[in-house]
Amino acid sequence: MKVNNLYYVNVLMVGEAVSNMVSLDLIKKLEIKVLLKDPGKYTTANGQKSQALGIAQCIIIYFMEKLLRFSSSVYNHSAFLLSSERKVLHKLKALIGWNLGKWYIKTSKRSNVEIPINFDTNYGIRKIVTSDSIAEDETEIEK
Repeated sequence: MKVNNLYYVNVLMVGEAVSNMVSLDLIKKLEIKVLLKDPGKYTTANGQKSQALGIAQCIIIYFMEKLLRFSSSVYNHSAFLLSSERKVLHKLKALIGWNLGKWYIKTSKRSNVEIPINFDTNYGIRKIVTSDSIAEDETEIEK
């Protein structure tokens, strides 16, 4: 997905996540400087308790004809860059076909389009290249 129209990022879409989570590395790349206070501690998938560093506002994702702005708890971790909660999936009109193991999104054309699923755990960041960018930046993946 495009994030803030600056980077392509693999987003961990979790239908059961209780909050959006973003890594500190991605926040730095997006040059988000202000975080709201987030006093909560969260239990991560591996059972460890984690303290959020804050809440980042104005994260914008562009995905299959849709634009969505949301906030996210910021963590100093590297397991993934961005995960979305079920509210984000609902706003994107994402549908999960559990029996088929496929995800779909309802587009403006009122049809369901299959979402490409990537089971690769390489959650690198790829800079969006414009015509003004240097050609060699096109293949560079930042980590």
